[in-house]
Amino acid sequence: MKKNLPKKLKTFIKIIALILLAVFLIFPLPYRIEIPGGVKPLNESIEVSGHKAPVKADGGFYLPTVKTAPANVSLLIYNIFDRYADIHPANSREQALSKRQQDEIISQMQMRVSENIAIWEAFRLARKPIDFEYGGAYVTDLASSSSFH
Repeated sequence: MKKNLPKKLKTFIKIIALILLAVFLIFPLPYRIEIPGGVKPLNESIEVSGHKAPVKADGGFYLPTVKTAPANVSLLIYNIFDRYADIHPANSREQALSKRQQDEIISQMQMRVSENIAIWEAFRLARKPIDFEYGGAYVTDLASSSSFH
């Protein structure tokens, strides 16, 4: 035989279930999740001296993107099983630095990149062999319209 629960108890159970669902889907955890994004053709993003880059039929340059989001319980569980997802503590080294420290690190990186490009270009112009290994892109800022803010 089925026992009929009182109406107040049914309502209480529904409210508790909704609260638990909200916590499960909304409440942020102290982690962030990084997953591969799409690729964007660079000719849509780069303009040199007022000219758009020509579109070539035999190939092109693309910018790979990375999506970053704060983790909640459901995203964390889902991305644990995604081999392409990286889960990082939200208070990792990058976030622990002050804005001034971050700007200084970015400035130093940009200087190193500029120096390395100048060295590479000098070797190229001298027709000397040089190896170049691409190590990836480092995102230093987000557009104000970005959904990652």
